[in-house]
Amino acid sequence: MKKIEENKLLISGQISLSNFCVLDVVGDSEKALDFLQGQVTSDLSVLQNNHYQLSAICNQKGQVIADIIVKKVSNEFKIIVDKTLKDIFIQDLEPYAKFFRVSFKETAEVVHGFVGEAKSIHPLIDNHGLFISIDIDDKALIDSISHDEWLASNIMVGNYPLTQKESGQFRPSEINYDKKRVSFNKGCFRGQEIIARMKYLGKETPTFHVLFSDKEINFSNQKKIKVLLGLKVDNTYLKACIAKQDIIDELID
Repeated sequence: MKKIEENKLLISGQISLSNFCVLDVVGDSEKALDFLQGQVTSDLSVLQNNHYQLSAICNQKGQVIADIIVKKVSNEFKIIVDKTLKDIFIQDLEPYAKFFRVSFKETAEVVHGFVGEAKSIHPLIDNHGLFISIDIDDKALIDSISHDEWLASNIMVGNYPLTQKESGQFRPSEINYDKKRVSFNKGCFRGQEIIARMKYLGKETPTFHVLFSDKEINFSNQKKIKVLLGLKVDNTYLKACIAKQDIIDELID
């Protein structure tokens, strides 16, 4: 059993991500930016036009409510969110949006995902020689990779997609969002004080890990390891889990 340290799965292709929907942020663009900047974990002030940014929203306790991707188009914003988290996202932000005269409107756009070893023009995320990007269009693609392959690719680059049942269960540092989705320089957002405190405490806490093996992965001590997701792709078993580093070190060959 090993940690992901290089691209062991040579996944390359495209997929129409039917589990995602796209929301337009409707309202004055400056007010929309002010509103979103005070709610999302990422720094939208650095997001360029026609680029995408990983982000999330948290509650006052610093727990992640929903993971999102934000696209900026001509100073307007689009929110890409899993359909099962859409209502949670909207209901959580609507009370704050009213103060900025901002609302959300679902579009008919389709989200496409791309995976490959070649760097795209604007990769959303990359790691270990694997590049992942997304785009929005009006038409669906012909899939060349499966949903499991898409998930495996995201796990390999340290991007864990939240499920509806996991909403409000984890803080960013537990699921790698502190590295991929949180800006610690942008200023305040909901839960920011607790999230920052967790980052700078200086003591070991359970964090996100990805393990792979050519055999099925079973843990003998489930109390110390929380399994988030298990997949088998191309005869390789992957497990995304939360545990302290010393526990993981004991498992690695």
